[in-house]
Amino acid sequence: VMNNLALAEQALGNLGEAEKLLRAAIAAQVKSFGPENYLVGAGLANLGDVLLSMGRLEPALESLTRAVSIIEVGVGHDHPALLTPLRILSGVSVALGRHDAALEYMRHSVKVGVATARRRRLDIENARDSAQVVHALNGALYVYSRVIQASPERADVLGAEAFEVAQWLTQSVAGRTLAA
Repeated sequence: VMNNLALAEQALGNLGEAEKLLRAAIAAQVKSFGPENYLVGAGLANLGDVLLSMGRLEPALESLTRAVSIIEVGVGHDHPALLTPLRILSGVSVALGRHDAALEYMRHSVKVGVATARRRRLDIENARDSAQVVHALNGALYVYSRVIQASPERADVLGAEAFEVAQWLTQSVAGRTLAA
């Protein structure tokens, strides 16, 4: 319940209240389920997003990194629950000028997105997963563009990777579903 209230506060722009509620929810989840529980990871991912919205990049990076680790242990390294935290983590890394880390997180997110799309029939019945896959792939294109701007000498290799992502995005069932 506190997680949902926190997300509502975030949507309303009440970031301080959202942070407070998320920290309380995470503390309750740690007490009830232990520090490595999937729900703790999901809460940390939400907290990382709020911290990013507040411009607190280092704490956001820390929260998201821990969230990804916990979620991976709980559900595996290619589960769709990783799509959003990895996308946000790659964006935070770009904002901090940590381009190699951003590429690593973004490539992981793309692999999860492609694996999700191949494993499931992403269509209108699975709109949430479709949206997450498309959002992750769009996020990947953003990271590619930012890293290429910062390191033009890598443009050939990264441009080719970005082209593959763009092709997959436009040709995927998820991309066609959301474009319709």
